[in-house]
Amino acid sequence: MSGGEGGTPLAAPQVSPTEPSPPPSEPTPSLHAAAEHEPALTGPLLAWLGLQLLALFVALARVPLAAGYPRPAELLAAQVMAVTQVTGAALLFPWLMRTSASAIVVVATTWPFLALAGSVSGVPPMRLIGVGSHVTAWMIAGWAWALWAPPRSRPAAVAAAALITLGSLALFYLWLEFGPNPALDVGEAAGRWAAFTPPLAALRQLHAAPDAREYGIPAAVAAGACLCQFWAPRTSQVIHNS
Repeated sequence: MSGGEGGTPLAAPQVSPTEPSPPPSEPTPSLHAAAEHEPALTGPLLAWLGLQLLALFVALARVPLAAGYPRPAELLAAQVMAVTQVTGAALLFPWLMRTSASAIVVVATTWPFLALAGSVSGVPPMRLIGVGSHVTAWMIAGWAWALWAPPRSRPAAVAAAALITLGSLALFYLWLEFGPNPALDVGEAAGRWAAFTPPLAALRQLHAAPDAREYGIPAAVAAGACLCQFWAPRTSQVIHNS
């Protein structure tokens, strides 16, 4: 095409072919989608807070838990809280300690309730530290077992925890009532049973210095969980190689 007489030809407009649009990029996985696979903290936290609030309410409401219960009943708030925390942590550890985050939150919320119950009962702070340490040791042992032990072992572990908490308390009561020495002082008898009865060990530390023997069971539980963590990969490797 020319631009007139003697003019230079005009270049025809070049129409470039339409370039294909790049394929849409795949959406990157969101952090929220990954978080959906993590168990929520709300359930264990609410259950643990509710259990401790119930124990505190029972003490402050002066609910008599036995014949000849001391008056005023709130003087035993620390005792009720300690037994509730040890027993509840032992029985509910597969659920309370199912993740590291829930375990940390549950352990962190244990100390304020124990301190509140101790202030109501007038327990010295050093005694509360001893009780709190004992409860925390049991919770760490449950955390280790829930984290490292095989999941199929959890029902048996809960049954064993019920036996050494509720079962040992029932045996202690029967021994006091029908034992060979009915005149034995309850405090002295509880001291004898404290080494293998976690609730009695927690109660004893409200009135006496901590005893290292009372940490034997939680230490054994944590050591067993560590052995499971160490032994399971080696066993699976041996089976795979054979």
